[in-house]
Amino acid sequence: MQAARRKSPRDTRFRNSETCARKPAGFLGEDANAQRKVQKAKRSPQKKSAKSDFIKIKKLQPLQPERETPVPIRNLDGDVLVGVLHEPAQKTDTIVIALHGLMATKDQALIRQTCTEIARAGFAAYRVDFSGNGSSEGRFEDATPKKLLRDTVATVEKFRSYKRIILLGHSLGGLIALVSASRVHVHGLILIAAPTHPERYPELLSAQQNRELASVGFTIITVKRSVGDVPYTITERFVEEMADLHPLDAARDVHCPVLLIRGSGDDIWPPTGKPIPTDDDSALLNALFSREMFLVGGANHNFTTPEHLDILIAKVISWLRNH
Repeated sequence: MQAARRKSPRDTRFRNSETCARKPAGFLGEDANAQRKVQKAKRSPQKKSAKSDFIKIKKLQPLQPERETPVPIRNLDGDVLVGVLHEPAQKTDTIVIALHGLMATKDQALIRQTCTEIARAGFAAYRVDFSGNGSSEGRFEDATPKKLLRDTVATVEKFRSYKRIILLGHSLGGLIALVSASRVHVHGLILIAAPTHPERYPELLSAQQNRELASVGFTIITVKRSVGDVPYTITERFVEEMADLHPLDAARDVHCPVLLIRGSGDDIWPPTGKPIPTDDDSALLNALFSREMFLVGGANHNFTTPEHLDILIAKVISWLRNH
């Protein structure tokens, strides 16, 4: 008797009918339902995840809800003031008018970035060059405090269509905003590094510059800019009008909420280098009807450090939303 031949896995002669039966293409076995779902997904367009859709939307629509529009104003002296209106995506009844400091412009980082973020927060903002400054008409040496006050009044009247007008000023602009608010009706004040005793302005000048003021009636201050050294003429009349502003007296006639912001590292005001807040700041606070003091630790006069400027802007926006 012939020995039984061992089956080889490769020997097709020993496959049974079930094994040899040809399986239809795409045979699914026990995973039929899962395989059908896979094939259906291949035929239909693949849906993107919510996360990928969100990322794509962010890339296509960057967060820039504010619009900037040049808006010129003619002041009470006939000069054209050049300004930029920042409008939010949605209509608002509040506008913040931003006033720059001495030997500065509306394009100073502090003013420009603050206005941009105010608009992104839902409020309108307008930054303007005082006459004789930046792009506005007039001579710098004629831009004395009294003329800047007239500029501010003209600007406020330009935007009377808004139900709520807030004056924001930095340094000299803060001083002008404070005195203006004692003369025209506004709904709020934001004073950034504003001097409380402008009669002490000569203390910021050198002995030589003070001698020039006394002898010839003016002196030159040179400021380093990106375009080079820029000379500014400070007149004796400017110094005299600074002394006549009397901000503490003006504060008693201000009846709107006021936010005072100072940097503890202010390197310009007060000129004596006293710790901030000073007794002068306390006197101003006591003279105001409704006030809040906010101190940014380590910030200098112009808030040039980005972190300090971010803190300042966040506080301004928070204050606007709560007043």
